[in-house]
Amino acid sequence: MCVICRKRFPKRELARYTLSPHGVLLNDERQNSPGRGWYLCSDTQCVQKFPKFRARTQGRRG
Repeated sequence: MCVICRKRFPKRELARYTLSPHGVLLNDERQNSPGRGWYLCSDTQCVQKFPKFRARTQGRRG
């Protein structure tokens, strides 16, 4: 499910993003990195809204 539009897609159609140990956002192309991941569809509006979504959730850990 896309974290922005909340629509369901097959996992292979979504991009997965994770945080590196240093707090850098990484595109997890193989979709198997450990830790919390965010799935994002390819819709242009969702891609544009993702940085703002990440800013809201940055303080949440654990």
